[in-house]
Amino acid sequence: ESFVVRKSTHWDNSLPEYLFLSENQLTGAIPPEIGSMVNLTFLYLDSNDLSGSIPTEIGLMENLVLFWLYSNDLTGAIPSEVCALRNDAVPPGPLGNLYADCS
Repeated sequence: ESFVVRKSTHWDNSLPEYLFLSENQLTGAIPPEIGSMVNLTFLYLDSNDLSGSIPTEIGLMENLVLFWLYSNDLTGAIPSEVCALRNDAVPPGPLGNLYADCS
């Protein structure tokens, strides 16, 4: 299965650290509520049919280490709030119609 949620044993057990939604045929926009999952360290949304822009609320996820979005239909700019995350949170690669000025 590609959907895996691992709960932390070190923090609040109600908040997952890992969210793997790769290749799940997800459609529509990424909901801004995803930003409330502040304990996430790995967020994989790649290889779906997601559209629209990246919500700025993802910038609230300060523990994010990896954030994969490739192979979707996302458009627009990568929000500066997301750029402010660690440099490795948004890896280089084919992001389709997205662009970023994260300097």
